[in-house]
Amino acid sequence: MLDKGTGQSLIAWCVDVFTAISNKFDYTVGSPSQLNRSDDLQKLVNQRYAQVTDTKTSAAFQLAIWEIVTDTGGGYSLNNGTFQASGFGNAQALAREWLKLDGVNTGNYKISYFYDSILNDKNTSQNLIAVSAVPLPGAAVLMLSALGLAGLVSRRRRASKSLPGAEHQHSVAAI
Repeated sequence: MLDKGTGQSLIAWCVDVFTAISNKFDYTVGSPSQLNRSDDLQKLVNQRYAQVTDTKTSAAFQLAIWEIVTDTGGGYSLNNGTFQASGFGNAQALAREWLKLDGVNTGNYKISYFYDSILNDKNTSQNLIAVSAVPLPGAAVLMLSALGLAGLVSRRRRASKSLPGAEHQHSVAAI
């Protein structure tokens, strides 16, 4: 997918397993809350997106997305319900594991939802999601840097006290 504003390509995953993708449509950016089970989709993204590094993990991620936004029953299973998948081997097993949604967050990510703007999301072209990292605000970066520096100064002080003759040494830290 190509972002016309920046001219940059964008990696995106299909949302609707029943509709083909078309490159002849302009997409509108919608809210991820328009998707079924958007909270669970956000959990999946925050827990597993950093692990999507090859074709197997990308296929697992795609299967998990389809399962979350397509299935309507309780819980997630690739074996029954509205969405069922087979023949994906290790990617399918990985998707099943990821669908437990019990992992630790590996990042803070934003989901961008793109839909066909011509016919008001009437399944004429594939709806897509893209994922991007949410950068830390400048104040948070500054605070983390200050904490790291304070930890370094504290560690140096402890290390210097443990050396023989350290009682006579003085250290000064300038910030």
